[in-house]
This record gives sequence, structure tokens and C-alpha cells, in this order.
Amino acid sequence: MSMTLSTLLALLLAATLAACGGNDATGPTTTPTSINVTLSAGELVAGTTARATASLLRSGGTSSAVTTGWLSDNPTVATVTNDGTVTALNNGRATIYVVSEGRQGQAIVRVYPAYAGTWSGDKVYRRCVEVTGEWSGSTCPTSSPGAAFSVDLRISQTLGSVTGVPELFAGDAYPPTTASIDGAGGFELVSSWVAPDGVHITATLRVLSATADQLTGTLLQERSVPGFEGHMVEELELFMTRTAGPLASRSPRGRGVKEPAPQEMP
Repeated sequence: MSMTLSTLLALLLAATLAACGGNDATGPTTTPTSINVTLSAGELVAGTTARATASLLRSGGTSSAVTTGWLSDNPTVATVTNDGTVTALNNGRATIYVVSEGRQGQAIVRVYPAYAGTWSGDKVYRRCVEVTGEWSGSTCPTSSPGAAFSVDLRISQTLGSVTGVPELFAGDAYPPTTASIDGAGGFELVSSWVAPDGVHITATLRVLSATADQLTGTLLQERSVPGFEGHMVEELELFMTRTAGPLASRSPRGRGVKEPAPQEMP
């Protein structure tokens, strides 16, 4: 049986169309190459939120949004909802990531403890050290280890930077000072003040941690007089609670013990 010319041409045309993809309207196949992740904020204070967004990039330059499937590798520090809402919980770092079509994208969020506010509580006397030297000013007070005295601390905060105003034993405040929050979530404020009698007092307030509304730390109060050798250092521990509203007038708190003044040198 012979094949007509028209039949032969039709077969050749069909073969050509098949080899070229015919009239397929989908175009060339693209493959996913990477995912770009963006956080609305890369640093957060505990209790605040950010938004995670992502784009899946494809070969050929096209992209599409990835809107679900978000995860956190450290949910004790920061959690993320399926649709990308990041909530900061505790000090540390967390990787926020999403997987789509075999590709993963991620971004890191740094979370700082929430220190802003007014803190009130006790500074507990541990010991006092007198460095020998001839000087005029103060000697160690007669407080017994374990005696507690009231203390206030006002803190403002911008992400990983805090400014604090610790209160003196006598009810006056040190000048405000600023410090950075370290990797462990603590910070150290160093501030100085000159008493009316000329004694220089330097406070080194080391905040170790704050969880919820509780703060712990240490306080070193060093007294010295310019031009004289020697100094005295009081070592105390801090146990404080965040309180609402402005500071009230100073009154004995905690165990109701009034802090004695340092002893004058004879």
C-alpha cells in the first residue's frame, strides 16, 4: 500500500512539532534555586514581635512568595508562627527558616532581655574590704553579712543598649550611665559621685540576669579620696522586682533595715 504525498507531509509535520514541544503554552521548565528571607527587625526585646517574609527564586529570574511553613531552631529564644510572625521570648539568638520545593532560606534574630522600667528591692550586704593606705574619708560600716537595704534602679532601653540610674545608699541617685547587653544577657553600669564631704564613690552595678519581672546582680561601692592612698569597697548582692509607676519617696523596705553610714576616720 502506497503512502500519498499529503499523508507523508502530515507525518513529517507531526514529528517536527513533537520534537519542538508543539504548541505547549507553559514555556520552558524552571527550577528553584534559593530562598531569600527578610525579617522586619533583626534585633528584638523580649515580648516584642517581627515579621518574616520570603521569596523563592527560580532559574530564569522569576520568583514567588513563600507564605507558610516557618520554623525556629531555638523556640526558647524566639518562636515563629506558620505564617511568619516572630515573637521574642528570652536572651539569645534564633534562626528563623522556611523550606519550600527543596530549598531553605533563613535569617537570625537577636533577642535581648526586657530591662526597661523601675526596679525596687534589696541590696544584701556581703562584705567590706579596706585596702590599706593613708587616706581620709570612710572606713567600712558595721553592717553584718546578710543585712538587707532598700535600693531602686531606673532603666531605659533601646534594643541592646541600656541606661540606668542606680540609687545611693543615702537616697540620692548616681548620674545615669549607659552600657551594652552582653551575650549572656547581662550588663555592667559604672557611675561615680562625689559626696558632700569630698569622698569619691564609684558604683559598679553588674546585672546578671532578668527573667520575667525579677532581676539579680551585684553591686560594688568603692570609696576613695583623691591625693590619698587606699580605698574601701563594699560588696553587695541585688534582688529586685520590676515595679509600675514612678519612684515613691525613699523609705526602708525589705527587712526594714536602715543602712548605716560609713564610719568617719578619727
